[in-house]
Amino acid sequence: MLEVAERSVRAIGGAVALGVLALAVLRMVQAVRRPAARQDANARWLLRPVRLMVATAAFVGVGVVLWRPLPVEVTDGTRAVLLAAGALLHF
Repeated sequence: MLEVAERSVRAIGGAVALGVLALAVLRMVQAVRRPAARQDANARWLLRPVRLMVATAAFVGVGVVLWRPLPVEVTDGTRAVLLAAGALLHF
C-alpha cells in the first residue's frame, strides 16, 4: 500500500511540476514578446524563445541524467512519515 501511495504522489507531483514549468516558459515567451520601456542588447539576444526552450530542455535533461536516489534504507513507518511530509511540502 505504501508503494502505491508513493507512486501516486510521484505521478501527481511530476504532472504538477511539468505544468508549472510549462506555465513559466509560456510566461517568459509572452514577456519577451511584450514591448519593453528599455532594452538591453545582451538580454534581448539571450531571451529569445528558442534559446529559452533550449536552456530549459538542457536543464531538465541534465537533471534527469544526474538524478540518483539516495542510498538510504528506512523503515516503513519512516517512509510513511517522509511521504506525508513531502506531499504536504510539495502540494
